[in-house]
Amino acid sequence: MPAFDSIVNLCRLSRACQIAGANLLVQTEVSAEIAALIDSIEAGGRRVTTLLAGKERPLGVGGIDHGTTIELQVHGVSKTNEVVAQNVGALISYNMGRFQVEAPETFYLIQEDYALGEGNIPKVVASYLRCIEFAEILKRVGDDFREGTGEPGTVTILTGRKLSIPLTYSQWLLDDVPMEEALAQSRCAIFEDHLKIGRLDAMKRVLVRFLFNVTPKQRFEVLVKSWDEIMQAFLSDFDIYASGFNFDKAREDFERRKLDFVVKMNSTSSDAMTKLIAIPVGQGLLASQMKTDAAYAIVNHALLTASFVFLLVAAMLVTAHILTLRQVGSELRAESDMLRQRAMPTYTQLRPMIEQLQTRLRFHQWGVPIVMSILLIVTTGMTLVAFLELTGTT
Repeated sequence: MPAFDSIVNLCRLSRACQIAGANLLVQTEVSAEIAALIDSIEAGGRRVTTLLAGKERPLGVGGIDHGTTIELQVHGVSKTNEVVAQNVGALISYNMGRFQVEAPETFYLIQEDYALGEGNIPKVVASYLRCIEFAEILKRVGDDFREGTGEPGTVTILTGRKLSIPLTYSQWLLDDVPMEEALAQSRCAIFEDHLKIGRLDAMKRVLVRFLFNVTPKQRFEVLVKSWDEIMQAFLSDFDIYASGFNFDKAREDFERRKLDFVVKMNSTSSDAMTKLIAIPVGQGLLASQMKTDAAYAIVNHALLTASFVFLLVAAMLVTAHILTLRQVGSELRAESDMLRQRAMPTYTQLRPMIEQLQTRLRFHQWGVPIVMSILLIVTTGMTLVAFLELTGTT
């Protein structure tokens, strides 16, 4: 890396720099600093040729007066992951477009006077780096990515129809690359963990819809230029998917809650009827024990009192039954109100089920108590009539 840094500093101290094939041509003036940079570059494995008045100097800058204008040739200036390019366009086209969507480990752009990692990033370089981020998003969406030989590679999407997107583009596309904020929002929308598979599937289908009829070499450029429109289509498709998913989930949840409500209603009614049914029978037995003999008048009074005690107990049981089911009704209303507030379309589709449950609740809350109350009134009345007739007879 020190040798590469020396090349960068050499360019910045020169009058002119030009990439010529694999070599770097530099016009500069002799100085101690230039001599030190040349030594550092050569120590890093690159050969530097010194030209004075067009003639090569085998001894380099040695013996040349300071301030003298010379030309330097740095042979093989770029290596595998250390690239010096004239400008962004040259970097993009370098080595058959190898660095279009994957930056080298370090690079220096002469025209922009920018080395990777420096703080003040020129606008066109920032666009290039965002384009690489954009390509990474596409790679994550795709089902397969294959690197080409000296080429950026191809993303393949498999969803109904196969779509191949070669990651090639021209320098002019950099003006249309989405801004960092838009890329961040896109990543969040596409790769959020909630319904992740559905999100990826929706994006793949949108890409196929937009790009299938575009020639393969133009697909990446069309994708970048149409990204806002594509994201809008994706969000729309995903909303439809999520609505369907949420409805199914809400329906499953409500089905479970419905079962809980039904069990509560049946259990409450069954318990109340089990306790209440014995009271009319008991009252009937009390009536059958009354006597016409005057000696049993006090017994008849006791039996009548017991019958009214049974009636009072029955009234308490009926009241408890009604209050319990009223609590169940409150829970049902709370569930339906929450569903209506959170997802009105889902509530509308589940409304018939909710109404059926409310009808069932009303039957348990009022039907059972009314029937049992009528039966209790009848048996209590029978006990009272029996008491009056038998007491009158005595």
